[in-house]
Amino acid sequence: MTIPGEFNTDVSDMFAVHQGILKALDAASELVNKALADPERVAAVTSFYDNVLEFLHVHHQGEDELIYPRLEELCT
Repeated sequence: MTIPGEFNTDVSDMFAVHQGILKALDAASELVNKALADPERVAAVTSFYDNVLEFLHVHHQGEDELIYPRLEELCT
């Protein structure tokens, strides 16, 4: 039986995902500035950030659907 408020959950995978997203977003200014003179590079950076933002959306949607209902169930 789990006692409310006492959990031993491995969240290292989630930390890695969030770090990846943060690193991609932190690099945006530099990548965009370097791409401005080259239309092909602009397209590549645009595609990259389209994917980063879509991944962020899907990731948080998954948390909303899978994690938060379980947390609410455990933490009455």
